[in-house]
Amino acid sequence: VEKRRADYRSWEVGYVRTTCPHCATGCQYDLVVKDGRIVDTRAADGPSNRGRLCVKGRSGSFDFVQSSDRLTTPLVRNRATGELEPASWEAALDYVAENFKRIIGETGPDSVAAFACSRSANEDIYMLQKMARAAFGTNNVDNCARVCHAPTVAGLAITLGSGAMTNTIADITDTPDVIMMVGSNIEEAHPVIGMQVRAAVERGSKLIVVDPRDIRIADAADIHLKLRPGTNVAFANGFARALIHAGLADKAFIEERTEGFDAFAAMVEEYTPERVAEICHIDPDDLVAAAELYGRADRAPIIYCLGVTEHSTGTEGVMSLSNIALVAGKLGRPGCGVNPIRGQNNVQGACDMGATPADFPGYQKVANPEVRAKFEKAWGLPAGALPAEPGFKLTDLPHGVKEGKIRAFYNFGEDPLQTEPDSADMKETLENLDLLISQDIFMTQTTALADVVFPGTSWGEHDGVFSASDRTFQRFTAAVPPKGECKHDWQIFQELSTRMGYPMHYED
Repeated sequence: VEKRRADYRSWEVGYVRTTCPHCATGCQYDLVVKDGRIVDTRAADGPSNRGRLCVKGRSGSFDFVQSSDRLTTPLVRNRATGELEPASWEAALDYVAENFKRIIGETGPDSVAAFACSRSANEDIYMLQKMARAAFGTNNVDNCARVCHAPTVAGLAITLGSGAMTNTIADITDTPDVIMMVGSNIEEAHPVIGMQVRAAVERGSKLIVVDPRDIRIADAADIHLKLRPGTNVAFANGFARALIHAGLADKAFIEERTEGFDAFAAMVEEYTPERVAEICHIDPDDLVAAAELYGRADRAPIIYCLGVTEHSTGTEGVMSLSNIALVAGKLGRPGCGVNPIRGQNNVQGACDMGATPADFPGYQKVANPEVRAKFEKAWGLPAGALPAEPGFKLTDLPHGVKEGKIRAFYNFGEDPLQTEPDSADMKETLENLDLLISQDIFMTQTTALADVVFPGTSWGEHDGVFSASDRTFQRFTAAVPPKGECKHDWQIFQELSTRMGYPMHYED
């Protein structure tokens, strides 16, 4: 029994339907509100969770809203004392706008960069990238997918045309005959999907686990292929070869819906079971058995996560898994497809909304003159106003600062000093900027170095939409009023953009 349920009675509370802000499963639940405070959650029958919640959703993803450590007023660094001091919104926004305009005037638009928060709403992320491109005049905008599922976006866009799951979570856990899970510790990373996968196995679905470790779900697997880390591409090529040699290639699907099969088949011919076994340190008979189990199934989804993407060959690993589904004709049908499970609650939406250096919203390329003309017209910009060259990635920031190419950085809701692998290098980078703006709900390591801090509203004080891992739009709704002087993120962006000379006026 949850201890917190002793703190309220049913007639004392109200309920607000929302979406969990933790991972990208997109679980729906009701926030239980008493006297203007969130006191509990109650699972809802959402499309992704259908009445289930994990311990994070039940107990770990809402108390932060009313934390006493929240940022509640703008802060500007006093140049004389070096301390961050409270300031009015007018003073803080004016200071940022004046300094951004000065830096852009001195060294050009590409001397500034912006970073989007993959835990914020689609609307806020859209606004940030629009501000960067229309007000700042740069494509230097990025999000944290760069270090997790960027290979998914790139790899699936190349092979399938869209960098996202092909099927819904319900679809790949309700009806499959076989589930193949590659590089995903699903019961720990995405527990609610893990519950549904285990339930499918208990109903009779077969399970293939491809993972170097003895993860918990592997105890339910019919076949566990314990690959040597970093050998995903060799495994997938050998798996595809085994499908072809077993006569399990879907010739009609290949003929009607794919390109380059003959060249692909010739390439994977080198990946015999024996050679793959030597590369991957697995039993060749297990590889063939897994391919035949998957190939003979009518409905068989591939589910994967960071164990595929976070390698130097991550993009090729994603493409190779796509090739397996294409060879077997397991695409465009219920219970099949290629399904990356995303991490943060809106990392899919951050990419969809155009918070990447080479893409406008909807993965429309900034290098395409027709696309630029379309956005210039829609955004009320003169012809030729939007930059044509892709911008800097976050991973380019240290080099850009050292070379004097980037002088100002707008950091929205992320903590690169905590999350980037070389924290000493990132600290030196941030300290050497002429201007660092951090917009957040808490004082983080990055925010502590900022010249100006903008306090945004948290998810519990905000309305918007997240894009779940399977691309479903999940609405979330404000349950309590904003804390202190916090403004909604979209309000901050539009007020700064307007001061920069590009007016934005939204109501909500």
